[in-house]
Amino acid sequence: MRRFVNSYTVTGAASLLLSGFVANYLRNIPFAPLRAGLGPAFFPTVVSVILGAMGIAALIIGIVRAVRQPDAMDLAPLTNRTAVLVCIVVLYAAGIQLLGVLLPTAVFLLVAMLSLGVNRYRAVLATALASGAIYIIFGILFRIRLF
Repeated sequence: MRRFVNSYTVTGAASLLLSGFVANYLRNIPFAPLRAGLGPAFFPTVVSVILGAMGIAALIIGIVRAVRQPDAMDLAPLTNRTAVLVCIVVLYAAGIQLLGVLLPTAVFLLVAMLSLGVNRYRAVLATALASGAIYIIFGILFRIRLF
């Protein structure tokens, strides 16, 4: 079993666990059909499905790498950045409950990109563009309350 432990399998397993936790939590939030308009569970459901799919992909990549190189354990990427990202996700979830979606998402994106080594200018630009897109798509087009 230890031979399958690498950064991809650990990340994939963590992503699947987080996706499952979110999916379990979403059972308590009403999900409206498309005819009635998108309910408050729409966006978290989309994110949970994408996270789960990426977790499955990471697990597959990790297992394939472990089979091809059984002696290599590349846990080097699992450093302080991982701890920072986990903390950011937890704070993001708490921030959404208190402040709505838009502000915590902007802070999450900016801090996550900076912790992953993205250039400050690009991180600020991407955060502004993503926040604007989220507001236009979900706030104006889908009429979902973001605050």
